[in-house]
Amino acid sequence: MKKADIYKWALINAGAASLYITFLAWLMPRISEGMPKESFFGPAAFLTIFVVSAAVTGSLVLGRPTFWFTSGHKKEAVKLLAYTVMFLAVFALVAIIISAKS
Repeated sequence: MKKADIYKWALINAGAASLYITFLAWLMPRISEGMPKESFFGPAAFLTIFVVSAAVTGSLVLGRPTFWFTSGHKKEAVKLLAYTVMFLAVFALVAIIISAKS
């Protein structure tokens, strides 16, 4: 497996996870506006979204590395996971810098 493929998949995985996180960050305030303040449904909706988000982001970050690892590409799988986490950290740093300038 080429190193460029590992970088490409790490960028795709981190980008997809970042887009999903950005979408949820945009969606959450809109959902909370429609919820009654003293309701059971607000916390239940939040916890459900939290669990679904853990599954989605876990699949995006860990899915392909796990598949590669179990397919015998152990070294590449570890590199893919490391590069994915690195790209996520870079995306988070960029978001922090952009929000600090706003």
